[in-house]
Amino acid sequence: MNREALDAITLGAADGLHELGIRVVERARPNAPDAPPLGKGLPGGGMVVTQVRRKKVAGYGPTAKLPRRDPAPKEAVATYIGFTFPGRFQETGTIKMPANPFLTPALAAEAPSAGEAAAAGIKAKLRGVR
Repeated sequence: MNREALDAITLGAADGLHELGIRVVERARPNAPDAPPLGKGLPGGGMVVTQVRRKKVAGYGPTAKLPRRDPAPKEAVATYIGFTFPGRFQETGTIKMPANPFLTPALAAEAPSAGEAAAAGIKAKLRGVR
């Protein structure tokens, strides 16, 4: 068994999925109302966190940390994509405000390229492996 190749495949998939997550966050644009006070209570920057075997291996954004309750299996590669707390209200709506999704459409637009992103990361990592 070539453990070096298996590790390269795992880390390559993590790199590729992390890059995909960054593209999703950069494509997502929360709709900020123009009424004063500008920026108060609005979603801040997006974040992407990638983990391998429950260890954080990459982060992007001002609040890039793993969720408190980690649903990923022990041996998994997982990428979490999200925005700061007020973003959930804009994405799903509230009793007084209709939903105005911004993250879901960005994710739907990038999802078809997930396999290609993971494959590109794997190919890059396998170049130096015999």
